[in-house]
Amino acid sequence: MKKIKYIVLIILFFCSTLETNAAECQLTEENIVTYTAGSYADVPYCTSMTSSCSGRNNLCTSGCFPLTIASILASYGADDVKPQNVSSYLCYNYPDDTQARQYGNIIRSQSFFDMFDMKIEKIAGSMTGIDNALSQNKAVLASVTSASRFSGSSGHYVAIALKKNDQYYVINTAKVNEAYRTSGWYSKEDIETQVVNCINSSMGLYTVIPNNCSNVSSENTTTGGEKCDPNTTGRTEDCYSDWGEIFGNIETEESDGCNTIFVDKNGNYTDLYDFVQGLFTLIKIVTPIIVIALSTFDYIKAITASNADEMKKTNSRTIKRLIVGLFIFFLPFILDILFELFGLYDLSRCNIGT
Repeated sequence: MKKIKYIVLIILFFCSTLETNAAECQLTEENIVTYTAGSYADVPYCTSMTSSCSGRNNLCTSGCFPLTIASILASYGADDVKPQNVSSYLCYNYPDDTQARQYGNIIRSQSFFDMFDMKIEKIAGSMTGIDNALSQNKAVLASVTSASRFSGSSGHYVAIALKKNDQYYVINTAKVNEAYRTSGWYSKEDIETQVVNCINSSMGLYTVIPNNCSNVSSENTTTGGEKCDPNTTGRTEDCYSDWGEIFGNIETEESDGCNTIFVDKNGNYTDLYDFVQGLFTLIKIVTPIIVIALSTFDYIKAITASNADEMKKTNSRTIKRLIVGLFIFFLPFILDILFELFGLYDLSRCNIGT
């Protein structure tokens, strides 16, 4: 009976931790942070400082990239990451790229990700790509040209953080109280015409999310199993595999296993996906905790009793627990193999259990 109580306490503790992490990682309008450029005229950016919004030597005039990165991370709760932290790191580690305001190499650098404990991935340059990312609670970093009203006379970085109906929340570090240059809600048409149609082709769109909040991969696959190139396909739904016949002779245009049960037509993950993914995650984390806790309790009891027979029984029980625990831990992987073997849904390609 005592063992059951310990197990329940461990599970409750773990669940409460999950809820706290989920709350911290959930973007809401109330949590959105915008580090506005005008507040950083006295922060140099790779060159000697001029305390005004002129020239190209401070965060006010040229710092939209570090300002936007810091704003995104702060909106997720990482308020210890400030624009000056990001800019100092960029200037010291990538001086040539940063001086030229060319961020292509930087945004693909693992050392940059690791420094600020984040994950950045390229996505399809389309409304579907943006919607799919936002449905996964991932902010979108967009590099737009001067043709965009969100920009000025040159290119600019903005972030799209939230979607509510046909309204999108844009983080724009450029100005305060100026149309299209201020953070706020904008229409779907605005996002399509001023972001998607004005994407800097050499950069594109990326998702940005702290590592501790990143539990869904945005990596898609083609029918051949290779990574999908969003620049080629142009649409996120093209990145899903064609599964052919599902359950007998049923074959339709919507026969993609992921699209029919785990991802809807809009590219959003379904409630079933959230449930299965949460269940598999719980299994992977709770199983080793329970095995270790029960075995530790048994060994303490056997050592305290100084009973050789009891120690042998404890060793036997521990081995059995390890075998059962390993089976349960790898259950998602085993199910994935069985599902694919019998021609059902390939869970790993739907990002289940990853």
